[in-house]
Amino acid sequence: MRSAGLFCTNEELWDAIRNARGCSATGHATQKNDVRHHSGAHVQQAFHAFSPTMVQIVTIFSSLTRATMAIPRLLHQTCPSRAALPTAVQANLQRLTERNPEWKHTVYEDADVMDYIRQHFEPEVFETVRTISPDYGVVLADLFRYLVIYREGGVYLDIKSTVNVPLRQAIQPSDAFLLSQWKNAKDQRWENWGLHPELSQTPGGEFQQWFIVAEPGHPFLQSVIQATLHNIRNYRTDPCATGKNGVLRLSGPICYTLAILATLRTGRLPHQIVDIEERGFEYSIWPDHHRVPTHYAHRTSAIVLPRHDACLA
Repeated sequence: MRSAGLFCTNEELWDAIRNARGCSATGHATQKNDVRHHSGAHVQQAFHAFSPTMVQIVTIFSSLTRATMAIPRLLHQTCPSRAALPTAVQANLQRLTERNPEWKHTVYEDADVMDYIRQHFEPEVFETVRTISPDYGVVLADLFRYLVIYREGGVYLDIKSTVNVPLRQAIQPSDAFLLSQWKNAKDQRWENWGLHPELSQTPGGEFQQWFIVAEPGHPFLQSVIQATLHNIRNYRTDPCATGKNGVLRLSGPICYTLAILATLRTGRLPHQIVDIEERGFEYSIWPDHHRVPTHYAHRTSAIVLPRHDACLA
């Protein structure tokens, strides 16, 4: 079910993204990177399904001095088991570590992820995570990337992805939260990628979330976390709620994009819309991005277990 407040008119979205971009011709954000402030009533409507404190958090965050914020030198990645990764992925991890000696590079296995969530977040968050089916480790990975970057900041990168330049070169001192979309127009490299019916009024389609670059505590991720938890807790199995399509809506790029768009409408929040490939980020070390084993795209089982089944896990 679509939550009220997550959708707006095509004109409003164009206006929001155009103002949010504040971009020069090269795609790099200028200082004009904020959106107009909407009425308090509209803000409350947008977040009624997520967090009653969201508006307060947004207000506090937007008042912070930019000089006090920076992208921490933390690189986060996750996988079910590092030992089981293909040789090419292992080599890529080594290159990332060697290319960024001043960064702390952590690869979390699934057991580490569960321990992290148990240790750093409220019990109800952990209990919600436990209801995710083991068949859908991608949902756990989605939620974890939001949680760890929200708490610590830094860079999250999918295990199959890479950055071809040192992160100190890829990330600018003024960066607060990087948003990027696929080059998905006709004859472009990613033609038609990231275009979904739920985002039909969103110019350019989804915001990519195979990477996240953000300061800690950013309201974009607060909104995404709340939306993802809400979706898991209210999950209902149907033919559109399994496999790739189900994941995209539940925790993936559709959920991520809708939550960020709703937050963009609340006021002035630091962020940059960029061409992430120009920054040196690469979606996959392989042309065929499904080569990492146990891909979830064609699964037909439920993504979320009934509560009593989760309690037996």
